[in-house]
Amino acid sequence: MFDARVNDQEPIRVVKENDLFEIAGKTGQTDMERIGPDSFQLRSGGQNHKVHVVRVDLESKQVTLKVNGKRAVVTLTSDLEKLLSNLGMHGSGSLKAANVKAPMPGLIHSIMVQEGQSVVKGEPLLILEAMKMENVIKSPADGLVNKIHAQKGSNVDKGAMLISFG
Repeated sequence: MFDARVNDQEPIRVVKENDLFEIAGKTGQTDMERIGPDSFQLRSGGQNHKVHVVRVDLESKQVTLKVNGKRAVVTLTSDLEKLLSNLGMHGSGSLKAANVKAPMPGLIHSIMVQEGQSVVKGEPLLILEAMKMENVIKSPADGLVNKIHAQKGSNVDKGAMLISFG
């Protein structure tokens, strides 16, 4: 479950269970078909929508789309993120860097750091290619790269350890 905020408007509650989606309280089946490297045909509620993924920013959890030719910026917030924010446990730049795991399956396109290197929060660590898109994986906090578990050109599964910090 998560909230999706489209173009900075009020958040919409989204619940996904198997092939069924509940969006803003309405339940229905949604079919999606890839029609290009970054383009999809979405069928929902008897309507067809052409969706093109323009940009994915994993750090800010924003996806920029063109839906039927109209630009939309979607920001996603999970229930856990909302809980942590309500508890005042968000956005602390002084945190020690956690281990970095693959957020999705993909191909390691390039690695921009070396073992023993000191990094700062937001510094690019590597590029993960997924669905023909290059996703820059950045350091979650300041830290020292202890071990690089991934290799350039290798495929990784979601959740695979990429980089550990010491």
